[in-house]
Amino acid sequence: MIEEKNPIDASKVTKPIQLLAAWLAGLVAINGSFLTAAGLIASPSWGAGLLIISAVINVPLFLACLFLLQTKFRPEMQEDSFYSRHLERRYSLQSQQFVTVAANEKAEIKKEIKSSASGRVSEFIWANDLLPNFKEILAALNELNLRPSETFGSTSVDPVTPSKFIVTIGQLAPINVARQVLRECEKLDMDGVGYDTEYDQERILIGAYSYDDETNFVPFPSPDYDRLMAPTTNRETFLKILSKFDSMKS
Repeated sequence: MIEEKNPIDASKVTKPIQLLAAWLAGLVAINGSFLTAAGLIASPSWGAGLLIISAVINVPLFLACLFLLQTKFRPEMQEDSFYSRHLERRYSLQSQQFVTVAANEKAEIKKEIKSSASGRVSEFIWANDLLPNFKEILAALNELNLRPSETFGSTSVDPVTPSKFIVTIGQLAPINVARQVLRECEKLDMDGVGYDTEYDQERILIGAYSYDDETNFVPFPSPDYDRLMAPTTNRETFLKILSKFDSMKS
C-alpha cells in the first residue's frame, strides 16, 4: 500500500491561488502513484503500460485545465477583495457597456422619486448619443427639468446606431419618471418600451440595444402600451406588462 507523505489539508486551501498549487501537487501525487504501481505490477502485462500511458496523458490534461482556470476563469481565481470588485462591473446588453452595479441593486423601492428642478432624478436616465434625434431628446428632457447623467452609444463596445428606438425601463426605476420620459419619446418616433431585470435595474435607457426582435418590447402604439401609460395602472401592473415581453427574450 502506498502512503501519502504530504497529504493536502483541504481546510487550509482558502485562496484561489492555493487551489492551483493543490492541483499541481495532486498531479505529482497521482502520477507518482501510477508510475510506482507500474513498477510493481508483473501481471497482467498490459497493466503497467496502461498506468504509464495514463500518467503521460495526465500531464497535458492537468496543464490544459490550469490554463483554462488562468484565462477564462481568471476573475474567479482572484482574491475575494479583487473578485468582489469584478462582480460590481457587469456587461449590459442594453447599453453595450460595462456598468457598475449599485450596492442597493436588489433593494426594494420604498417610494417613487418625484421629478424636481434639483435634478435628483437625472441619475436614472442614460441616453444613446448615436440616435439621430439625440439633440431633440435632450431638449425634450430639458423641458421636464431632466437631463441624462450618462450617455452611451459612441462609448459602447460596439458603437452603432440601434436599429430601433427603444426606451428600456429597469425594474427598480421610478415609474413616474419613466412615464414622463416615454411621453416625450412618443413624439420622437419611439418604437417601443423594453424591460431590464438584470444590469440596468435602476435606469431608464433611451435608445437601448438588443431589441431587434419585436416580441422583446412593448410596441408603440399598442393596447399594451396604452395600459402602461394609463393613470390607473399601478407599479405592480406596469412591471407585469413589461415582464410579459421580457420573458419572450431568447
